[in-house]
Amino acid sequence: MSWCSGGSGCWPCFPAFPPFLLALVSAISAAPTVPRTVEEVLRPADVDCSNSPEWETFRIAAAAHSRNGWNVEANDAKELEVMSRRLVDKWRWVVCKEDCQTTQHLAWVFVEDWGARCKSSANFDRYLITHYFRNRRLEFVQREPFGYCHFGFITALVVAAQFEFPHSVAQAGRMLFLAYILLGDFFAFDWLKSSSWPVDSLMVMLNVHIVSQRLLVGPDLEQIRAAGRRPGLEGPGFLRFHSRWQGTSEDGKQTSREACAGSDVLPELRIWQYDAHTALAGEAKTMLTRFGDAMQVRVSFLGNSFPGNVCRNYGLCAQPEDKELLEGLLKRYYKDKQAFATVAAAFEEALRFRLSREADVLMCSQPLSWCRFLLGMQKPMLLYAGLPVMWDLPEADRDGWAADFSDILRSQKHVVIANSVFVAREVQWQFGMRVPTLRPLGLHTNAMHVPVRNSSVLVSRFGTSGGLSECLLEKFAIANRHWFPLEFVQMESLLFQEHLASTGDDELEDAKTWEEHTGEIKVPHMPYNKLASHRAVVCMPYDTSIFLFNEFYSANMPVFVPGDLWRWLIGPVTSPMMEYRHWTAEEATEGVGPVPTSSPFYASVHQPMGVEQALEWSMYSDWAMLPHVLYFEGIPDLFLKLMDTTSLHQTSIRMKVFNDEELILAVENWKKLVRRLIYAVGDAT
Repeated sequence: MSWCSGGSGCWPCFPAFPPFLLALVSAISAAPTVPRTVEEVLRPADVDCSNSPEWETFRIAAAAHSRNGWNVEANDAKELEVMSRRLVDKWRWVVCKEDCQTTQHLAWVFVEDWGARCKSSANFDRYLITHYFRNRRLEFVQREPFGYCHFGFITALVVAAQFEFPHSVAQAGRMLFLAYILLGDFFAFDWLKSSSWPVDSLMVMLNVHIVSQRLLVGPDLEQIRAAGRRPGLEGPGFLRFHSRWQGTSEDGKQTSREACAGSDVLPELRIWQYDAHTALAGEAKTMLTRFGDAMQVRVSFLGNSFPGNVCRNYGLCAQPEDKELLEGLLKRYYKDKQAFATVAAAFEEALRFRLSREADVLMCSQPLSWCRFLLGMQKPMLLYAGLPVMWDLPEADRDGWAADFSDILRSQKHVVIANSVFVAREVQWQFGMRVPTLRPLGLHTNAMHVPVRNSSVLVSRFGTSGGLSECLLEKFAIANRHWFPLEFVQMESLLFQEHLASTGDDELEDAKTWEEHTGEIKVPHMPYNKLASHRAVVCMPYDTSIFLFNEFYSANMPVFVPGDLWRWLIGPVTSPMMEYRHWTAEEATEGVGPVPTSSPFYASVHQPMGVEQALEWSMYSDWAMLPHVLYFEGIPDLFLKLMDTTSLHQTSIRMKVFNDEELILAVENWKKLVRRLIYAVGDAT
């Protein structure tokens, strides 16, 4: 320290700060303050309608009504009733033509209003205009916003219904049904938790579904909500208990002995497979070939997977002549409507000699029922279930396939496994036997989370249920740009750009930009490392398990998922069209842990789902069972959690520890599967 003279006295003279330190101090002092609570996060006008005095007055009154326990005897209740009824009368036309007495009177003006507010969203057009208008051959009317408030109108319908119950239960039910319609098919317009409006989809759905003389609110509602457990929050115990081999259909079957330690002669397995989707066969190939030495076996795959792009990720594409042969045989069944026995005989004639020489095991995954065509080969079979047992099967052949599948489950010759606990429990509900769960680990990606794109958040592929997300995420980002610097990157956009960059093409399937591409973007090779280079990924489920979710998870990439899982798990695995229960299920006593008594096939798109069933079954989904998943309750909560860099880093570290443990357990289970197959092959010969 030096002393300088001057002025009125002597003061210590400090060396000047280097410029980069001054810049750093300036940046830190200028850094915006991140809100501490979700209430402090700004809502866009399209969400809370704060730019409309009419809607703002109603929102404040409705929120106060909620805080007062929905007390219809409160001093200001009458005024709230008048407001809600006036809004219902004023805006009913956006969802109803004529008198709303039947579903034929429904209108989709509310979708057109969102279209006016989301003109820059490619996904709104791709998913929601397609679903509501193109698929129904209806004209989509280009509008300008006209004062309608979507979440406010849903709230008005619920509040008005509460006051209507003493007068007419039927009329109150009609109001609640309209609120259900406004949530959207697949709940596509349900972002109520991102708003300040005091209702949510669980309240709407329960009150639509139950038969009651009053509006179900308060402790009764919260007690039902609590049934939607997310066991992964408590650690991996629930997942591992329900995934263990012990007590499954394969646990009691014969297995081969292990090869002698150090033996140069290891048993070989040649697995011939065919499918309409490659992912499960790809997972089996990855695990059985990469860890073959640890399992003391040599495994090779004869791939006959049909998808032209995905199969390349695993090296399982069918040869052109084989694909032509197999698709020709399947065409006779699906398109020409030939009897199953006739087509099965054609399969046997075309493939028996070849498969007797080239394959030890025959494998099917998606759909499982394709293995039925191969039963006449008298070969051991591996069935890897990821979709419902009755997927892609004509109604007339269900009973026959169910009888054959029940025999396969109990046979020493065949092995049946599932890709998730949900599917394993679903099979148990249908056939009385729990099959082993071998969850896809996605090691084929060879990716690791390295967030070099730390200022961007990846938004994974989604279904119709996520069609509004791009629009709303962008609106929230704009409203909160003073403290929220992150940008959202749509995975479809990244895939499109990567494909053009890697191929040198200037278009993909006649589209020059991803916004012009109206379908799901499929590319020959997924840029997994680039996907894993973002700060985190937001996944919006559209089934009980999705391969992309497992691929992101295996890369130790922080994964954000909506907390209200029950309403997102609408897909093939929960579709009522897939429901079938074999008589063996009623007599079964096997299985570790109780299986839900309600049907897993609860999620109809076109009528209110059984919420209690959805809550009960959702806990068995991958989304609920894996630890270290980051749940968010609305977009404001998501934004705050995305800004917590320390938490994201710690989550990634915990995911790595868990993934390393899971790999050891998975290899052990695949080893048990190998021992079963080796025994079956030996017994067959």
